[in-house]
Amino acid sequence: FGGLDKSATEDFRSLLKMLGGVKCVILATSNADSIEDICKNVAIVVDGKILINDTVESINEKLNTSRSMLVRVISKTDNANDDVTEIVNSIDGVISSSVRSKSEQGEIVLNLECKPDSDAELILDAFRENGYLVLSHEIIKLTLDDICSTITKGEEK
Repeated sequence: FGGLDKSATEDFRSLLKMLGGVKCVILATSNADSIEDICKNVAIVVDGKILINDTVESINEKLNTSRSMLVRVISKTDNANDDVTEIVNSIDGVISSSVRSKSEQGEIVLNLECKPDSDAELILDAFRENGYLVLSHEIIKLTLDDICSTITKGEEK
């Protein structure tokens, strides 16, 4: 919340969270991500028209035609396939992939674009079956700012 120091921001967020439990709070902001963790429901209004009114998670599910995953792997053997993207792109549920980074120690960080109904465990198992140790993975969801941008694109004049 621009213009507030850290203490005032924390107090304001606590107040909004408390009031939101018993009242409808209308808050206009250009930084939707700053309120995502304190709102149960979000209404996006453009020119006085409510375009959507739902939970952030439900809106995210409705808008996602795909989902992104960030995966960190390392080869367990010397004969693991060097072109990890070739392996990844053949996995059912993966739409596309790109290598974000590679380290000298063999660690590879990949961005995966997956079908919304894809099974993350099956994708990770495919890495394991091809000689890779999965170090970590994270499913990346749309932020509230991303959602607002997506919804309001068609409404701009």
